Amino acid sequence: MSEKKYSKVQMIGLAISTTPGNMTSIAETSDDGSYLGFDDLQKDISMRIDFLKEAIKQAYEMRDKSSDVLKVFTIPEFFFRGNKGAYLGDNREIFNTHFDDLVYGFLAKKDFADWLFVLGTLLTSNTKADNNKEPAKSLAKVGDSLVSIYNWLHPTNSETMQNDSLRKNPSLSSLLKILDKKENVDSETACASEYLNSSEPSKDKDYLDFLSNTLNYCDSIADIDVYNCCYIVEGGTSKSQFFSVQKKYKSKEDFILRGPNDNYLQTTVRYPDIPEGSEIKKDPSDPYSIFNFHGINFGIEICLDHRCKRLVNAHEQQRGQLVDVQIVVSCGMAIRDESIAAVENGIVFNCDGEYALNKEDEKNGKHYHTMLKIVNRSAQIQPAVKKEEITYNVSLLYPGETYEIHVYPPLDLPNNR
Repeated sequence: MSEKKYSKVQMIGLAISTTPGNMTSIAETSDDGSYLGFDDLQKDISMRIDFLKEAIKQAYEMRDKSSDVLKVFTIPEFFFRGNKGAYLGDNREIFNTHFDDLVYGFLAKKDFADWLFVLGTLLTSNTKADNNKEPAKSLAKVGDSLVSIYNWLHPTNSETMQNDSLRKNPSLSSLLKILDKKENVDSETACASEYLNSSEPSKDKDYLDFLSNTLNYCDSIADIDVYNCCYIVEGGTSKSQFFSVQKKYKSKEDFILRGPNDNYLQTTVRYPDIPEGSEIKKDPSDPYSIFNFHGINFGIEICLDHRCKRLVNAHEQQRGQLVDVQIVVSCGMAIRDESIAAVENGIVFNCDGEYALNKEDEKNGKHYHTMLKIVNRSAQIQPAVKKEEITYNVSLLYPGETYEIHVYPPLDLPNNR
């Protein structure tokens, strides 16, 4: 147990879209699009870090200046993943090599004493993606077919509806027959009349079930491990403490469904298993999610881990420790009351890179949000006290045109309320 140093915590979020470029949702379950970034790993990570430094400088000007307030700066999932969907190499080695100047140079400045940085996620694989080799070759074709079927069933214009090449594609025809559980389909024309532009929930559910079952099957035979890890770094010292947390549950929208042969795709990759047990970290670099920092118990969840109640389940099954501050870094998740694992009067914070919380923001092209709750009987979403919107020009790295710095008021830690 670390010594107690802080009486309050101030949550600060970098709200930015971290989805693929040109993203299209497939049945609101998976994604089509393209990864953004550069072929050169060093250039790609360096440019993302340079951008991150500028955002941190802006957040620094907006922070509470009291030394008894721990400033926690959080960014969304997938901030570091590159234009293949993951970087090739060992996760820890890439972090130690390419984040060295950030961690032991920029963040080590005395200005960032009393800061803790939750650096979204870094995606890596020790295996090069090669979708010309089995089983990836076959699984990649499944992704292509899943997107083609969805576009064929939900065309955006009449020209697509009349596309003879789609109607006569044998692979699409056979897969569509799998969807049609209730009646025999004798021809593509009959299939089209039954499904094309269908708005019946039962028909959409048929496709959703088919999509989900197919992706589950792909997960069971995929042989490319991808590590999706969040690094948490102490600021203000060259002897920085840092922790890493590995994502446990793979969402059906963590990767795109189709792309070039050297891309990591939803159908071809899996997350390595994490041994069951207590989520309390025994070592800073183990995959677990609860750690103590200066007397504050933190719990980190990455997107679907929160929906799947990773921290709640660990507490209930292992009689583990409830946390003071629960942080959810995500790309498509919000705080869920049934997944809260923080103590009474604890703090729950979410920084998301996929969608806005209200229709007005969505209408203005914002695909990100932050959320904060204090745990009590009538927990309500707490508003940020400062928001600064910044226009940026890093469209080769991230899909949006703006990002925001969200700064929340300093909050008493649970044992100080």
